[in-house]
Amino acid sequence: SPLRPLGQRDYDMASEAVEQGVARHLAWLVRDKASNIKTTSLLFLKRPGRPALAGPDAPRGYFQSISGLEGHIRVISGALPKGGPSLIPGGVESENAPLIEAVLGSHLARLLRLEPGDVLLLLPEPRNPSRQIGVRIAAIAEPVDPQEEYWMGNGDLFEPQGSPEGPVIVPFLVNRDSLVQGVGN
Repeated sequence: SPLRPLGQRDYDMASEAVEQGVARHLAWLVRDKASNIKTTSLLFLKRPGRPALAGPDAPRGYFQSISGLEGHIRVISGALPKGGPSLIPGGVESENAPLIEAVLGSHLARLLRLEPGDVLLLLPEPRNPSRQIGVRIAAIAEPVDPQEEYWMGNGDLFEPQGSPEGPVIVPFLVNRDSLVQGVGN
């Protein structure tokens, strides 16, 4: 089912199936490959120590991992995220919340008044804060060339997403291990 958590084993199986399919049917067409994984659900943003905003205008976010990202962005402040997720000892507001480091676009960082080191919580269900994922902003960045073929039309990941009438939707760019191990499990 596409709406279930993606663990490491699931990711490995899906990746192998795609590799085999490409090799069998599309090898003649492929110049380069990059994996692109995105969470499907929009998670409510919350700052530690403050109540979660709910409703149609509450800011939301999602995680996305694109292989090779570091070669296509310019870090403005901070440093690229380290390896996989860690646990927040005792959690921020719940026990052992995973903590994932993320890259955020410069426009989004200004809009939300965030800088490297800031921590946000993402809540799949704002009325049930026991399940949360911590996000530490590791770097503020921008694409070197948002029109580059690498972005596959996604060069706007560094800008607020969604419609002008709706909530701000924030893409958090993370490494694959953080996404699969921290969010998928």
